Amino acid sequence: MFSEDFPIEEINVSFILSRSPSQHTTAKRQRPPIMWANNSHTALQGCKAKTNWKARVGVVMWSHLLACALLLLPAQALAGAKEKIAALAPSGLVLVIDENGHELVVQNADKPFVPASVAKIVTAWLAMEVLGADYRFETRFYLNTDRVLYIRGGGDPFLISEELSQLASALVATIGKQPLSGIVLDASYYPSDTRIPGIEDTEEAYDALNSALVSLEKSLQVANEQLDRHGLAESIRLEEGSGISRGNRFTARGLAQLLRLFEPHASLLRRGDGARFKTGTFSGVSTLAGYADTSKHGRVRFVIALTSNDGGVRFRLLKAIRSEL
Repeated sequence: MFSEDFPIEEINVSFILSRSPSQHTTAKRQRPPIMWANNSHTALQGCKAKTNWKARVGVVMWSHLLACALLLLPAQALAGAKEKIAALAPSGLVLVIDENGHELVVQNADKPFVPASVAKIVTAWLAMEVLGADYRFETRFYLNTDRVLYIRGGGDPFLISEELSQLASALVATIGKQPLSGIVLDASYYPSDTRIPGIEDTEEAYDALNSALVSLEKSLQVANEQLDRHGLAESIRLEEGSGISRGNRFTARGLAQLLRLFEPHASLLRRGDGARFKTGTFSGVSTLAGYADTSKHGRVRFVIALTSNDGGVRFRLLKAIRSEL
């Protein structure tokens, strides 16, 4: 914390990062040609006409049989995909929807599930809706006459150790190489008593305390207003936005609907093997959701949620979705 009253000079450096949808053929029997002459040549013509008529009927019959066979192929393919998915994870939640909204695979899809870090898809969509792609987090630096450097955080989630070396070079170029007499960190931009559901007292990076974060109550209020606007407030329940809380609850259809809304930003997701996706993992929870390219149904949206510690199963399910559909 610091007061605005002390004599400081604002450095003209802001650390800004860009994180930012049948014809039916009938055959009519044709009359054979009238034979005016009584000779073998004309009789041969009449015989030939009868033969051609029978041939045409045969072609029409085969066309109908072929059409029926082709109509059965997608159903057989879907049955094969469902069987393979059920064999891989009989108790798993799997939902696959094509670009027209048709549900291709539905397995245990009515159960609410814990999304883990898949919740970040919802958070990213909310950020795009509320803040916009051009929004930038700013970290400000001030230097007073005694060469005390004040750093005021603005909640930049990417202000991590890997970024600090680049930041240090820019600072030195601006303020010079003279030694600093002190550094003051100001995290007062947001409340200091924020408590995130799911955070535990461990040394794990994901349990690190948040600083310069908007109050949880206000952010949840904004999130729920946006979800309600799109009819998703009942199917996507957030306690916090990172996915660390087991109190988050999604339905598969709710998340699939949100994936449709998020599709313009699908490039933000991890890419691999003909799919874009987000994973979610913690003890007893393994999730995967996103978009996959298939040969017969084009791009599909998928949601996978398993009560398992074997994270490889979700990717085997994704492979089955892509290969069988």
